[in-house]
Amino acid sequence: MEKQTAKTIVLIIAILGFIGAGMALLGGLAMVFFGGVFFESMMQGAEVFAVLGGLAGVMLILIGALELWIFYKFLKYANWARIVVIILSVLMLFNFPLGTVLGALYIYFLAFNEDVKKLFK
Repeated sequence: MEKQTAKTIVLIIAILGFIGAGMALLGGLAMVFFGGVFFESMMQGAEVFAVLGGLAGVMLILIGALELWIFYKFLKYANWARIVVIILSVLMLFNFPLGTVLGALYIYFLAFNEDVKKLFK
């Protein structure tokens, strides 16, 4: 495999990671802004659910922001980011069927492909 091919593989993994992080951010924002309205309109006394939904939305925003930072560093070829993406890929394996396929491919390229591993410092 050429060095340019290995860089393209890293770029594709990073782009997919950025897309996932963006979806987490948008989902978190939706939970924060619309979750409370949804629960309040459903039933009386749903303030607890509205607060919990808002907190879950904040957590999702924080996770999305962390993923953005990790994949930014991954794109800069930081070896620790490669290891974190491998760990996230193992977790992806449980998201059948697409996550299983993508997770297995990410693990193969990031953990076992020597040309891709050489890119990371």
